[in-house]
Amino acid sequence: MTRASATPAVWALTGDKAGDNAQVLALARALPWPWQAKKLVYNPMHHLWNLALGASCASLRLGASDPLEPPWPDLVLAVGRRSVPVARWITSRSAGRARLVRLGRPRAPYDWFDLIVTTPQYRLPRRPNVVVLPLPLTDAGVEQTGDSEFRARIDALPRPRVALLVGGSSGPLRLDADGARRIGATASRLAEAHGGSLMVTSSRRTDRAAADALAGALMARSWVHRWGEDANPYRAFLAAADAIIVSADSVSMMSDAVATGRPVLIAPLAARRGLVDRIAGLLDHVPGYDRAVELGLLARPREIARIAEDLVANGHARWLASDDDLAPPASVYDAAGALASVARRVASLVAEGGSRR
Repeated sequence: MTRASATPAVWALTGDKAGDNAQVLALARALPWPWQAKKLVYNPMHHLWNLALGASCASLRLGASDPLEPPWPDLVLAVGRRSVPVARWITSRSAGRARLVRLGRPRAPYDWFDLIVTTPQYRLPRRPNVVVLPLPLTDAGVEQTGDSEFRARIDALPRPRVALLVGGSSGPLRLDADGARRIGATASRLAEAHGGSLMVTSSRRTDRAAADALAGALMARSWVHRWGEDANPYRAFLAAADAIIVSADSVSMMSDAVATGRPVLIAPLAARRGLVDRIAGLLDHVPGYDRAVELGLLARPREIARIAEDLVANGHARWLASDDDLAPPASVYDAAGALASVARRVASLVAEGGSRR
């Protein structure tokens, strides 16, 4: 049976990061074939270089992960550095048949993958198998149904309902207690000025001090959800929001926010630059640095702030201000179009058939 006459089997590898999982699952849902999510749980060996781990499951906690067994897939979708050895191991078990599509930054030789879908924050060298999108893949703009589990509580909040999505310190950006307090106070003044309310959720990276400061600064009527407590209303908040405030550290949350087409206000964070970032900045000018990045030996520091700046410059979002009029964005980011374009390229890749060996 040829690939053209059979329905391709698709595996989507997921992990413990919600933003990463959202990207890989969005792409899986956009493809025209059935797919399976395979949750991976890692042991401490995941800290080793992917070059050292090779094509293996050595970094997996096998008993805690979903089983990886025949029939092997025709396509593997994965995101994040940790899943690279496992994805390659799956390909080896498929006799080289399975195509590998990598989202984000692989930290491994680029020729290990059929396609790498990334964003400007990683500053990857441009190669034929690298696609650079303005934002991570998301289908948040398509899924606007929310969750009935949260419906009654959301309906009790006065409109306009403003979703406040807060992340935490990440790479060159810092969210401390003072920063979280400022975001909470500004968001409250904005909601009160419009007679509305806040739907607030923290994330996996929000530390306790920042979460406490944020909650303590809220004066407007609010529903506050702390990450890890009870069911997560994040998707329901996105679906029900009349406007969205998002902290500038989370590229995945900014992507989800602008995909809705609602007014999006980005809360800037303080910048920090450590020794590693300074050294990497100097290496940018060294001949051969691109090649080292392409081989997975080095990785450039992320430029997360660049994503927020581009969104504002392109009219997809505005900087957070308490006197904002909550007008629609000047330009709506075409998240659905970006997702469909990548899905078409992946489908063509699979249709080509053949072995990667």
